[in-house]
Amino acid sequence: MTAGWAIAAAELHAAAGRPAAALAEWRTAAILAPGSLDVQAALGLALADAGRGAEAEPVLRAAIAGRPNDIDLRNRLATVLWKLHRLGAMRDVLDGAIADFGPQPILLLNLALALCASGEQEAALAAVEAAAAHPAWALQAAVTRMTVLPYHPGRGDAAGLLAGGRAVAARLGPSPPAPPP
Repeated sequence: MTAGWAIAAAELHAAAGRPAAALAEWRTAAILAPGSLDVQAALGLALADAGRGAEAEPVLRAAIAGRPNDIDLRNRLATVLWKLHRLGAMRDVLDGAIADFGPQPILLLNLALALCASGEQEAALAAVEAAAAHPAWALQAAVTRMTVLPYHPGRGDAAGLLAGGRAVAARLGPSPPAPPP
């Protein structure tokens, strides 16, 4: 592959904590290998990581068109759309991903955020509860529940928030001991 050096450089820069340099190398790799879905996906992710959502969206959509079974790309596109304040488009992406992949916890939690921001708090809490059914996602679900609860008209009172906070604390476990003076 003619883009091999650029890909290697991008990965090295990313590993060294130099995201701007990594993004530049991914751009170079995309020029050198315009048909590579892996490079396109990596460029879209790098653009998203750099906060360049408007640029990332078409690149991610093109990568998804070539790799429709990549749940991570779909989820990342949804988060890009969230940051661009395009809730309808975000919900469309998540609804499509849930239809294709089933109710995966990461998709449900992001859907809960979109539903909450759209004023559908009951549906948002239902999505959180569905995600919480997966034990590995219990902590993230508890945190997302705390994001939704303040906006819920029936469960966003002090008692509901206290219970939500306690659920997060219980999943985090005890605090480490304070260091000696």
